[in-house]
Amino acid sequence: RKDGLDWYDPRQSIELALSWYASRFTAISHKKVVGEDSTLYLQSSVAAQRIAELLPSVKIIFMLRHPVKRTYSHYWHHVTRGRLTYSFEDALARYPSIVLGSTYAPSLRHYIDVLGADRIRIGLFEDFLEDQQAFMDGLSDFLGLTRRPVDTSASWFNRTYYPRNVFLQKQLNRLSSRIVKYQYHNHFRQRSGKLADMRSTFHYRWFKYIHPVFLTAEKPPPMHNETKHYLEQHLSARNVGLSELLGRDLSQVWQGFQG
Repeated sequence: RKDGLDWYDPRQSIELALSWYASRFTAISHKKVVGEDSTLYLQSSVAAQRIAELLPSVKIIFMLRHPVKRTYSHYWHHVTRGRLTYSFEDALARYPSIVLGSTYAPSLRHYIDVLGADRIRIGLFEDFLEDQQAFMDGLSDFLGLTRRPVDTSASWFNRTYYPRNVFLQKQLNRLSSRIVKYQYHNHFRQRSGKLADMRSTFHYRWFKYIHPVFLTAEKPPPMHNETKHYLEQHLSARNVGLSELLGRDLSQVWQGFQG
């Protein structure tokens, strides 16, 4: 509010929220195993406890990748989705969540403490890339499912393309950032009426027809060496004990990592 802070108590609508969430799985509720994915649960300080209370028999799979590469990928995700106009270095200072998402160790310990180690499986993205069949066999065993052959030709979808001209992309994002401001309002239908429908349609067409014109490169520009070395040290420090937690020397998997 203009005259001060406005407090929203989510407990007042918890039943409605849970009903909406459960409705997402109605069509597949008869399946032996039902799941969903999110890139945000590991970062949350409250998700583990809520999951344990609502889904006492749940199993959780975490896939980790090189923390520096994940941080850089997170940044480019925001750029390609029209949200950021800053350089990578400026974004690191302005948006702590980009680094927080690569701070694995303390969050994993919290999940293990709350849910128990037997209900959590932690995999590495690099292992998946090296041997997809072995990786998926391990997940199948963890979930109690029959192993199935993996079609590696169909395992890469939703591929990311990057701006051919970064300067032009950032200028475009000065407009895009206003359009994506209400993206999740559109998804969850929190706004209704003709104006909301027009905004949703405009958002869809903008990112379907305009953004792809600029996103044609298969790889992002290389990270500055000084930034890379800084992040290797910083994220190793934020993930102290991760190798011990996983029972594996991650410095042998993640170049430059010491944690």
